[in-house]
Amino acid sequence: KAYVLFLLPRPGRLTTKKGPNLRAWAPAKGRDDVDNLCKSTFDALTNILWEDDGQIVDLHTMKMYHSADECPGTEILIQELT
Repeated sequence: KAYVLFLLPRPGRLTTKKGPNLRAWAPAKGRDDVDNLCKSTFDALTNILWEDDGQIVDLHTMKMYHSADECPGTEILIQELT
């Protein structure tokens, strides 16, 4: 089972000088759609976390813009099913 959170760069239109800049949902646009993000991430982790990403049988993904106190990146939680 894999849980993946993609924190994308926050666009300027969503940045305010006053008040908090919290995480916000990222709309699907261009090359940053969830399936492309997962594919490249999982391919990069082949032979590191698993032999083949085909071993993942349950996948939960989200895509958000990072908050003001975070950097863009990817959070991954892997759980072995027994």
